[in-house]
Amino acid sequence: ATATATKKKKKLHRKKTHQGLIRYIRRQVTMTSKRKSNMLSLLALLPTTSAFYVPGVRPLTFSEGDEVPLKVNSMTSIKTQLPKDYYRLPFCQPSGGPKMASENLGEFLTGNKIQSSPYTLNMLRDKYCQVLCQVIPDE
Repeated sequence: ATATATKKKKKLHRKKTHQGLIRYIRRQVTMTSKRKSNMLSLLALLPTTSAFYVPGVRPLTFSEGDEVPLKVNSMTSIKTQLPKDYYRLPFCQPSGGPKMASENLGEFLTGNKIQSSPYTLNMLRDKYCQVLCQVIPDE
């Protein structure tokens, strides 16, 4: 009789533990959903904005026909890994010579030599083959 009484006590204990666990989980879920609803209420009070930002680069907006600046960078070789100034090669230069056009300090520190170019581009305007200049390379 004592063995069956012990089995009944263990079974009752497991059942109570199981029921207690279920109650605990229900309480946590209820509290979590209350927290979520409170958080959503707070978020709804915040003003909404829409933004896109790349650190160090200011965003530009262009309308149809606006001139879009085209810039050039230094050239690198897969053989030497040494950068060469774009205009040391026989490419057309802008009138008045190329001007430095670095966007931020990081470009300067990494050695990017970004300069102006003679090419003209306009937003949403097609442009087909146009002679920019003629250069005869030295031998």
